[in-house]
Amino acid sequence: MKLNSSFKKILCFLLAVLMVVATVGCAGETAQKKKKKKIIKKKVIVVANNDNVVFENLTLDSTDDTATESRPERPLPDVATNKDKYVEPVVPEFSSEYVDLNLTNDYVIVYSLENWNGRYEGKNGGSNGTPISVSKTANNYVTANDLKVFFKDKYKLNLSVVEDTDPIATSATKKIILSVSSSLKENEFLVRVDGDDLIFEGGHFAMVEKAAKWFQTVEVKTGKVATLKSKNNDFKSTVTLDNVKYDYVWGDEHDGSGVLNKDKWVQIGHGISSSHEIHDLANVFDDERFNALENGRMRLTADRYYDESDSVVGYAISGNTNTSDAMLFRNGYVEFRARLPYNRGAFPAIWSLSTESTLSKSVPNYAVDDGYGVYKNRVWNIEIDLFESFADTEFMTTTIHKWYQNIEDYDPKTNVGKVILDFGNGERVDIYDKLKTVEGTLGSSMYTCAYSTAYDYNWRHYFENLETLNNEYHVYAYLYESDHISFFIDGEKFLDFDWDVAYDYKNNIDVSRNNNGVGYNFWHYLIYDMNVYTPGRYGNSSFPGPDSIVTNDDLPLNMYVDYVRIYQDLDDTSMSLYYPAAQE
Repeated sequence: MKLNSSFKKILCFLLAVLMVVATVGCAGETAQKKKKKKIIKKKVIVVANNDNVVFENLTLDSTDDTATESRPERPLPDVATNKDKYVEPVVPEFSSEYVDLNLTNDYVIVYSLENWNGRYEGKNGGSNGTPISVSKTANNYVTANDLKVFFKDKYKLNLSVVEDTDPIATSATKKIILSVSSSLKENEFLVRVDGDDLIFEGGHFAMVEKAAKWFQTVEVKTGKVATLKSKNNDFKSTVTLDNVKYDYVWGDEHDGSGVLNKDKWVQIGHGISSSHEIHDLANVFDDERFNALENGRMRLTADRYYDESDSVVGYAISGNTNTSDAMLFRNGYVEFRARLPYNRGAFPAIWSLSTESTLSKSVPNYAVDDGYGVYKNRVWNIEIDLFESFADTEFMTTTIHKWYQNIEDYDPKTNVGKVILDFGNGERVDIYDKLKTVEGTLGSSMYTCAYSTAYDYNWRHYFENLETLNNEYHVYAYLYESDHISFFIDGEKFLDFDWDVAYDYKNNIDVSRNNNGVGYNFWHYLIYDMNVYTPGRYGNSSFPGPDSIVTNDDLPLNMYVDYVRIYQDLDDTSMSLYYPAAQE
């Protein structure tokens, strides 16, 4: 092909320029050998206007020896169009007034033991397997110590805590007093000043705690204290079901401020399935964005989140909030009042699990039969999912899981394994074949089974008023007994279930000799969590489905728990409580 003279001139000029650039580049590189090049890596996250998050690693060259690695600030993006939707404003729960009182180090915190005739499992007793029958318990003691920490933190005071019968209490001239008052109704509480004394009173020990928790939320003023008299309208110290009276033995009204009441709750990581390659969901603890006490409620939140140490993370929850290290209960009526998100991407849950916590060996009948079996010899555990919403918008799901222990030598390829009953006397029995369902596999559900060592029952409760469902509080409850469990919503029973001998597909066959004598008398702990279906964790999963994956417009997702209360029949010896914080 023939090139005209003009094009030849242009081509020659370009070649000359390239040669000059190459020469300068070589000279520059030679000079750089005298000075070591420094590489600065900056991790940058670009958030698009849609639901996609783009992660980029940018490498910048620098010859500045003083340069250091830097990371940009990355606050939570304000991308949710409904960010204020379903979010409760933070407002003062009660009105109050300040009166003159100068608190000093010569004050003593004095508590009185509340009277109620019930069994109490505390760390100073029950180790021999015998339930303790007592007429007084020390919930006010826990509240008094909570106030001690508060006064040290906010008032810089180091105060002693003593019982009202202690000589120190009787001789003290300046006292901070906690007591149950017969002059108040069971749902009333107050904070008042009497001379030099600051007094926290309630018609029930739960109301004394409410008064103290409220006091810790108001502004601290020098030489003054806040006072009030109020009531908790829906509080009740007893409930009656089928003509049986159940007494309040433990609970949390979720008053106060901060993250959570650590005398009663602990945060642990919520498991992230290893079956998913991308783990874009983080557990964040002690952060009021994700877990906070507000307006007399516990708020659990799922929202966007960036983790400097893990560029894949794009979402966070407050983990699993539970009582495993603080309180265990055996049987009884459990009631929650809560407002939960029925929304795409939302996976809130209220549940209880039979204990395998660090307190397991401290439960009263762990190694000794107290009339309800030797707890460590049980063959199965029970999980009660009182409430779960799998990104549902019109119904809740209630599920009972039965988890087998002592699984040995299971091979899913050959479907051969063992479920060993160890009766503690040298006798070991393999019950695997008796647990196999019609499909022939050890099961995760009653009728369609895959290996997970569990049998499940589940039910759904449908709501009628869907327009206001996300703005409504409902009361979710269950009554757990040795031979029966019932479920309630807003006071209406919607499910009855009788424990049979085995609660397995093979009905009427006692495959476990009634769980080695433990039956269904488990020590349970309570759990809340506000989980979320994220693109990374569930995007490639068939459950709950692509239409259930959260988007930016769905966030934040908030779960509000107004209270939890446990009631027990004080004449039923199967019903017991283990709350070590209430024992000195």
